[in-house]
Amino acid sequence: MLKKQLAILCSLSLILGLTGCTITNATSIEKGQVYYLNFKPEVELIWLEIAEKYTEKTGIDVKVITNNGTKYADILEEELHGPNPPTLFHVNGPVNLVDRQSDCLDLTDYHLYHLLTSKDLALYGEDEIVYGLPLSIEGYGILYNASIMERYFNIDGSKAKSMDEINNFETLKIVVEDMQAKKDQLNITGVFGTTSLFETEEWRWHTHLLNIPIYFEFEDKGISDSETIDFLYHENFKNIFDLYLNNSTLESELTKNRTVVDSLLEFTYEEVAMIQNGNWVWNQIKDIKSKSMSSNCIDTDNIKFLPIYMNLDGEEEHGLVIGNENYLSINANASKEDIQATKDFLDWLLTSTEGKNIINNDLGYIAPYTSFSDDEKPSNPLTQAILDEINTNQEIIPWIFTVFPGQDFKNFIGTKLTEYATGDISWNEFKDHVIQSWAEEKRLLESK
Repeated sequence: MLKKQLAILCSLSLILGLTGCTITNATSIEKGQVYYLNFKPEVELIWLEIAEKYTEKTGIDVKVITNNGTKYADILEEELHGPNPPTLFHVNGPVNLVDRQSDCLDLTDYHLYHLLTSKDLALYGEDEIVYGLPLSIEGYGILYNASIMERYFNIDGSKAKSMDEINNFETLKIVVEDMQAKKDQLNITGVFGTTSLFETEEWRWHTHLLNIPIYFEFEDKGISDSETIDFLYHENFKNIFDLYLNNSTLESELTKNRTVVDSLLEFTYEEVAMIQNGNWVWNQIKDIKSKSMSSNCIDTDNIKFLPIYMNLDGEEEHGLVIGNENYLSINANASKEDIQATKDFLDWLLTSTEGKNIINNDLGYIAPYTSFSDDEKPSNPLTQAILDEINTNQEIIPWIFTVFPGQDFKNFIGTKLTEYATGDISWNEFKDHVIQSWAEEKRLLESK
């Protein structure tokens, strides 16, 4: 399955609060309505504009509620059993589908499914029925500021002279530690942005970073999922996580109070040279720049990607981590009118000239549908970098955290990573927690 995921990619040449918008009219109620529970707060304002535009165009009410970075699954559960449930929502891969399948409409005959560039990109139940469709292919790695890196390369005695030399963990570590020692000379406060470990903000580590060692363990074993793991590459995970912690803007024991936005601010204001994140942060960086009174903001042309290295065999050939996690599903329990209105909304977004322009230039998504021609691609340079990566000979690492044993597992690992960062547990204790929690949560899934 993992090899197939790679082939697919290469073939693509609130509990803390909800915010939203509803535009209502009597005509729309007769025709059906759309209620979209959005997963990504970084594009909330864009989705509100999309809702307004579609309502003005069609007379159909579109309500968008955004999960503000808290627990989407809990909010979705609450909303689906409320008086006005969403008609369109996200399912977080096959593990989350176990809980959500009865709420998801069969999309096998829906024509958007037949427009996918590969049918393997859809979300299937064990009954082989299609329950979810991807909205976008995304990717992540280490974002770096090319201007700061060039400044470092020009220093006498620098450990490298170009980014081309940084293609493995050993070189990355030598360069990063030298840059940290020269941070005053480089006019930065740290090489890496803060390692955000505030509760619910640990997803860059317990999901995205952990994806890499688990993927290579599965590759070694020739499997796509497992009831247990050995965490074979825990030392490799530790390599890069320690590099982040020890060469950042603050002491590791303070990271439990920092958020992802904190690191984005540091990166945008050129206080740091690198952060781990993905192409989805483009709109956030643009928004920070547009609202800033400071002239010390990163030139967007200087934002580049580097693969995440952690001293794995053959990592010189490794590329970015690319895939899809959050599938769009339509509420099977909605009225026929609301289901049709929701399908019409998605059709407009993914097949019309106006909708495709929004996908490409406002949301900056790589939508894997044949309705997009070769020249209909996102203008966002970070997304362009993902597209370029897909077309290179680098070994793309797929997203396999969709088979991680649920959000409780991720939250628990986030807590234990924080305890490690603050010195409350050892790395061996953290490793044991990962192995034990994986097995326990998988057993709970099997009992459902």
